[in-house]
Amino acid sequence: MPLTEENRLGYDRNKQPKCPYCDKNIDVRENEMFDLYDETVPHEVRCPHCLKEILIFSRAVWTFSTSNQDGLF
Repeated sequence: MPLTEENRLGYDRNKQPKCPYCDKNIDVRENEMFDLYDETVPHEVRCPHCLKEILIFSRAVWTFSTSNQDGLF
């Protein structure tokens, strides 16, 4: 279902961008859209499925693991 006010949360915080027109996921690797990892600006791209222009915002999520110097967790 295309983006509406009722389902807008389904288009936020996804692992892949999702087209708000055709509702399909956009594979960043398959479509060589690696510049989407730059979170400083919104990205205007063409959906590879429906060919409509969309705006993509990206956010980085960092995770950390730690260990002591002996390698024990």
